[in-house]
Order: sequence, then structure tokens, then C-alpha cells
Amino acid sequence: MKMVLTLLSLVTFIQLNAAPRDARECVVRNGLPNFYFKCNNKKTVKVAYFGGSITAQPGWRVQSLDLFRKQFPQTVFEEIYAPIGGTDSLLGAFRLKRDVTAHKPDLVFVEFAANDGGRGSQTNSIEGIVRNLWNALPECDICFVYTVFGEEPQKALENGKTTEVVAAYEKVADHYGIPSIHMGVEAARLAKEGKLIWKSAAGSMQFVAGKELNELAGMRVDAKGRIPFAPDGVHPYLDTGHKLYTQAIARSLPKIEAVGDKQSSHTVLPVPLGKFVGDVDFFDVGMVVKPGQWEKLEDLEKHFPGREDLRLFVPSVWRGTPGASMSFRFSGCSLMIYVAAGPGTGMMEVRIDGNSKKYRVFDSWSGVWRLRPFLLLKNHDPEIPVSVTITALGDMLDKRDYMARINRERQFDANPAAFAPNDLYLCGILIEEGRLLP
Repeated sequence: MKMVLTLLSLVTFIQLNAAPRDARECVVRNGLPNFYFKCNNKKTVKVAYFGGSITAQPGWRVQSLDLFRKQFPQTVFEEIYAPIGGTDSLLGAFRLKRDVTAHKPDLVFVEFAANDGGRGSQTNSIEGIVRNLWNALPECDICFVYTVFGEEPQKALENGKTTEVVAAYEKVADHYGIPSIHMGVEAARLAKEGKLIWKSAAGSMQFVAGKELNELAGMRVDAKGRIPFAPDGVHPYLDTGHKLYTQAIARSLPKIEAVGDKQSSHTVLPVPLGKFVGDVDFFDVGMVVKPGQWEKLEDLEKHFPGREDLRLFVPSVWRGTPGASMSFRFSGCSLMIYVAAGPGTGMMEVRIDGNSKKYRVFDSWSGVWRLRPFLLLKNHDPEIPVSVTITALGDMLDKRDYMARINRERQFDANPAAFAPNDLYLCGILIEEGRLLP
């Protein structure tokens, strides 16, 4: 059996290396004809926003939906909210079916490039999103949108170039005729001219998800006449950086609409660029846990206040103290699990057909609760059943030290009791091209 045990954030299946391209705010390609046909002819149109924390903020997402409502006042636009902070396109490909496709969107904005790493792209996951979405909903349209993440991408964009990640996305977009909007091009121009500052002098990224990111600049320009883009250089202020993102969309949509609204169906897809993530099914942990060892949390808002990802994207959360374990069998190509990472979490052990590995659930970002995925197995022969056991461990961690790595030790010091438990919170099982077995 070929087995790979690795943490999601370190995983890429197949990288499509692509040299940086000249940055363009909008590439129209085949447009969004089905979407605009529905805007002109349907009473209700559904728009899905699928991405990470920048999409989760009530910024460009909310503002762009308002653009549609103003342009087509006779149409009711329903939002499909599907962003999870701090996650990439690999998780996107795995959760597409449950979080997006099941709601039958007419248009899907895909925003994962910022979280897909500094080199190459998880091309198989992006291609998997495209192909699986169109296989299920051939008349749904897709638009890639890009944000700006970190100093290196900002400098590249100021010099008129994309990152390798965005260039790889553009290869996929070229192949499938998907329009794309780089929302950061204008911000980069302003920064190069000295009219915009990406982050405040003391700014640093302290959160990857949650309402803590939703800040207002409270000013149009700083003392030097520069627009303040974001407090941390990544997550824009709602009243400055996000407005620049929305303005990029507003400039791009008329160009995309000009392609027309002649309906088409993506029933015949081009030859894939490479191996891509296949169909993934989500299974409730409650199907396999032993009730005596695990407690089902009934009031998720009470346990995880304000954490939408832990309320909206999982059917249940099960807590186990050190020593609690669960076992199951499955067939499939890949296995991923959801856990909740937060102050009261620690380590887990995963045993797959006798091969075991420890995983640290708690990390530097665990001062607040969030949904965290772990890819446990990939590239497996789906004809060979797999046995899995997951155990909560009581290994002691220096949690204050992990918090100090992002200058958050004061959060630990304010409530050390919250960090004392080393429990495991299981939230979901995701299997590619397979199922749970008896």
C-alpha cells in the first residue's frame, strides 16, 4: 500500500509550475454567459463565495453582491456563504460537494490563491473544483478572483507581475475559459506611487479566521496622505482595502458581461491538465464514534462563540479526552478529517493499517477556535480497504511558547486555564472516491 501521512498545510498533490505573468486586472475569456442570462431571465440567482478568510470578511463579498442587486433590481440574489479562514484549494476541492454544489449556485467566485503557498499551485485541487462543479452543475459559471498576500506578492504586483501561484491559476483559467479578476492590481499601483500603505508600521498577522479580522481603518488617508490598506498587510480594512477590491470587480464586470448572455453547458470538458481531486463525500463523525468515550457538543455557539466555520460547515462536533479513540474502515483514494483547533486542544495519534503518526492539533493560531483539516492518506488504491484509528493524546505542550511565536503570549497569560485541557474535537470525515465500510 502506498501511504502518505502529512499535514494539510504542507501538502501539494501535483504542482503546475508556472512563470509569473504580466498582471492584468481582468481577463474576460469566455465570460459568464449563463449567469447573465439568469440575471436577465430568472427571479432568483444564487452566488457562491468560496475561499478563505479574506472572502469571509464582510468586505468585497458583501459589496460585490450589492453591485449585482443594484444592476439587476428585478432579480433576487441569494448568497451561498462558503469561505473558511486559513484554508487552501485542497480543502476547497474536498468540501466543494457539501458546502457549494449541494446549494446549486449559478455563479461561484473562487478565492484560494492567497492560501495556496508561495510556489506553484495545487493545480489538481483547482482543476478538481472546476471539473467536479461542472460535472454536477454544467450551467453554473465560475470566476477566479485573486487577492494580495504578503510582502513578496505585493512587491511583484507593484512591478506588474503575478506570483507563480496566480500564474498557475491562470493556466487553469485559460484551459477552461474561466474569467479572472485580480483585485489587487489597482492597490499595487497606488502603493508604487506612494499613495497606499499595505500595513501599519506595527501591524502583524495575529488571526487567520474569525471576526477579529473585521476592522475599519476609520480614515481615508494617514498623516502622509496614504490609503491604509490593511492592519496586517493581508486582511483589508473593510472601508479601504476591501473597497479597492470591490472597485476592481466593478470595473471588470462590464467587460465580462460584454461577452454576452447566450446560454451554454459545460457538459463536455477538455482533457484535464493532470491528475485532479475526484468526487469527495463527507461523513458525520457520529457514524463511527463510541458514545461512551466521546461527548457530542449540543450548543456549538456556546462552545465556539462567533466561529461560523464550526457551526456552518460541520454537522456535529465530538469531544474526547486523552485516551478516547475511534476506529473505522473505508475504501477510497484519499482521507481527510476535520478537527477543531483551539486553546483546549493538544495532540492526536493516527494509526492506518498498523502505521502510526502523531499530529499536533494545537498551533500558534489556536488562541481562538477554528476548523482545521488534516490530510491523512492520499494516492491510495481504492480497491484495498483501509483501517483507521484516531486517538486523543495527553502529551504536554508548551502552549505559551507556541503563542509567543506570533506575539500572542498575553492571550495565554490572561486565561491559562483555557489552555490546560488537551482534548480532541472531531468534526468530520472526508473520503475521495470512496465510502465508509461496515
